[in-house]
Amino acid sequence: MDIPKRKPRYASISSDFMIFHHYDERISKAGPHRHDFHEIFLLLSGEVSYVVDDRKYKMYPGDMLLIHAGVTHYPIINDDRKVYNRMVLWIKKDYLNSLCTEETDLRSCFTADSSIRIITPDVTTYGSIKAAFDYLYQHVHMDFYGKDIMLRSYLEQLLVLINGINRHFSVLFETDDIEKDLLIDSVLNYISRNFQNDLSLDQIAERFYLNKYHLNRRFRKFTGVTMYKFITEKRLEYAKVLIVRGIPITEVYKHCGFGDYCNFYRLFKNKFGISPKRYFAIAFQEE
Repeated sequence: MDIPKRKPRYASISSDFMIFHHYDERISKAGPHRHDFHEIFLLLSGEVSYVVDDRKYKMYPGDMLLIHAGVTHYPIINDDRKVYNRMVLWIKKDYLNSLCTEETDLRSCFTADSSIRIITPDVTTYGSIKAAFDYLYQHVHMDFYGKDIMLRSYLEQLLVLINGINRHFSVLFETDDIEKDLLIDSVLNYISRNFQNDLSLDQIAERFYLNKYHLNRRFRKFTGVTMYKFITEKRLEYAKVLIVRGIPITEVYKHCGFGDYCNFYRLFKNKFGISPKRYFAIAFQEE
């Protein structure tokens, strides 16, 4: 099983699952993104919050984040002087389904009425989770007889552990756990409803009766990105959805709020490293 250092944003994972250990002393910013597989994120160290579906959540070392497939998310580094150390597991939905039995549903940690779930274990339980992550990660990089069977077994053991402790230590984020800014919440909701239309900082500032520079500073402080970048990223992610749905490439930009095709093409290629046409070819080739 190949384990790449970084996975291109435009591609689905090629294996049934992938596991990573990222240790970043020099941190690069990651914009909003989503993928068609589930993600389990274990924070080992660092000062970080996560924005998931336009809501911001504070993370602490030892926390484990469970993100459902298809949910937009990205990290915000609160203190770049601290090492951002984490382990990440990606697993395809179909493969996770295949691991379930009539008595044991390993999907249960992803099937709650929420796009995000966090596990905040005690010290002993955290040690068990970390050991299971380490064991799977180490054996992925080894060559030995029966590797495919053993890796499946190690993965199943990790998922059984996560689902078991999920019942005791998990938190469904509702109100008390969310970092709040009621104004920015309203702005985010407005953007989510209108990003497909002509939308600008000037227009939004006028809509909320605020100075545009003040609004943009406040927006960036809360989300970690400028309003222009946030809207652009949201439009580009939606463009990928439309392309996969079979909307003609030359029509996609009109449904995403981009003023013209040339601008859309340039932004799409700058972000994903490939043209919209090439993304279409890759998406349907993988199917």
